[in-house]
Amino acid sequence: MMFGFHWKKEQTCGWRLQWGLLWGCLAICCLSQAIFAQSSQSFSGPSLALGVIRCSATSTIPLIRSEGLSELIGDIVITCQNSAPHTGVAGTGFVDVDITLALNARNANRLNYGNGTDVTDAILVVNEKNCFVPSPVRVIGGCSLSDETVQDPLLARLDRTDTLKLHWREIALPIPGAAIGSFTNPADIVPDCTNQVGVPGGCHPLTSTVRLTNIRVNVADLGGSGGDLAAPYPIRAALSVHSSQANVLLAEDLLDVAFASPGLYAQVLADHDVQLCDESESALDVVITEGFASAFKPTGTANIRTGDPGWLDYFYPYPNFVSDQDYLITGTRLRVSLTNLQGVVSVLAPGSVSCSSSVDEDNFLALRLVSEANSLGSGGEPMAESQEFRHLVATSETTVTAVYEVVAANPLKMEQCKIPFRFSRVENSTGDVSARWVKAAVSLAPLGKPTASNLSAAGPRFIETKQNQTPLIFVRGCGTSLLFPFITSRSNFETAIVITNTTLDPFSTARQAGSCSLHFYDSNSPSGAQPLLRNSTVLEAGRQLAFTMSRGNAEFGINPIVDFQGSVVAECDFQHAKGFAFVTEEISGVSTLAQGYLAETINDTNEALETQSVGLTSPE
Repeated sequence: MMFGFHWKKEQTCGWRLQWGLLWGCLAICCLSQAIFAQSSQSFSGPSLALGVIRCSATSTIPLIRSEGLSELIGDIVITCQNSAPHTGVAGTGFVDVDITLALNARNANRLNYGNGTDVTDAILVVNEKNCFVPSPVRVIGGCSLSDETVQDPLLARLDRTDTLKLHWREIALPIPGAAIGSFTNPADIVPDCTNQVGVPGGCHPLTSTVRLTNIRVNVADLGGSGGDLAAPYPIRAALSVHSSQANVLLAEDLLDVAFASPGLYAQVLADHDVQLCDESESALDVVITEGFASAFKPTGTANIRTGDPGWLDYFYPYPNFVSDQDYLITGTRLRVSLTNLQGVVSVLAPGSVSCSSSVDEDNFLALRLVSEANSLGSGGEPMAESQEFRHLVATSETTVTAVYEVVAANPLKMEQCKIPFRFSRVENSTGDVSARWVKAAVSLAPLGKPTASNLSAAGPRFIETKQNQTPLIFVRGCGTSLLFPFITSRSNFETAIVITNTTLDPFSTARQAGSCSLHFYDSNSPSGAQPLLRNSTVLEAGRQLAFTMSRGNAEFGINPIVDFQGSVVAECDFQHAKGFAFVTEEISGVSTLAQGYLAETINDTNEALETQSVGLTSPE
């Protein structure tokens, strides 16, 4: 008969008590293993007839990342025992059972993983027979093992009309304590099961188990538009069991199988406006913080036997059924994207980042820059350990992306790390750096949705949270501002002005070229009046802009300005500009007065304007 399910009142869970969750999950897993091990031992007495098969379900409950599009939930273990005599005897020692699993999040397992487009890589394992030859249909003995008393692992099928549901059909459930027969040769009653448990011609264990494992869900679907990072919320599974051959009762039909919580918080710290000067590179720091312990999973090997919950090893592996060897998987990746950049701006990032410190000795977090990763954060390989800064390759005309992979982490501690970035001008570039806001986005990677029938898309995928789309850094070029406090071309007076581009020197200063904007403030103009403006042509390194007020200098684009007295502010698009003014008075062609002075440097821009600290996402 079919035993339906209903949603029970929401269960509570102290999500912040991560130790409690972890140890509780471990205890459940160990308990289920212990029950099966105990029931597998020989028991004295004759084999049992088919009775009412009473089952209960338990689950591990890991914390998973709410940004995840394909997160691995905890294993579900269904434990069954045979009780209360029942009319009829199944001489094969098995009964056919169908199991349906319904989740409150869309399934994200790979599709077309066998014969049929609805076949997934979610797995059912009977009595912990963890061989590596699963099938979309029931097979006994296909693993080339001596144990032909238990069926091989079975792949789930996705319900095409409801992507929240998975189905396993025609499971050969061993009747607990019954004689072991076959589907063609019914078994005789075994008078004494002592030392005959789990062997052909003997008896099934007193307890049968069914493990549902390697089940992935799209958690980000539950977080609202744009992937709002809400408080931890449960991922729930509802079980339905059906058998046309026996009375199978399932006591627990609704389980919490995971709790979703943000896996990453990020913050961008900039010491000043990003000013691209020749003497030093401007910098900003991206500070990343784990949302919960074990959210960052390092590169390494993990046991992928189907009976072992992958999350307990701090990995999210997809199973490999080719061999019995450990399977090398990638660690968690972090993607930092900077957009609205100019072609003359270069961004550098360290090849590796060690996050440990003397203050926090338990911080084991270490990151490596991934070479040749694509714009979504997939592909490529982590680089060798090196603190050297490397130029990031632009992923579009105005965007650069850095992808880091976690190579070490403490699975029992929320860890933090600071990734320093540097900005500089592209070497030998001549274009101006116009002032603009640059946006930063920080997320887990790779981005995107799981792709069916595409092995390269296997593994975790994440969304880019909407909180990260914020202007953060003001990028502008460097230059020099000069003040000429007194100039005149009134009456018999004349003023000559000279501005020199001194970036041509013997001190290895980077040569810079740029124009100068001259703002003429007339002392007789009303307060608030706009100054006269003259824009010079480009002044190469070592060249001088020289003109007189009454004659100007057409070669450099400066027109004459007569009958003027006041001050001039010159803004030059290169560093280390120097200015000189020479005031004369002429009467009948004879100089009667002459006076010169050096212009005052207002700002040779390496100066900090304002410290910025912008949180992208932050804990409360």
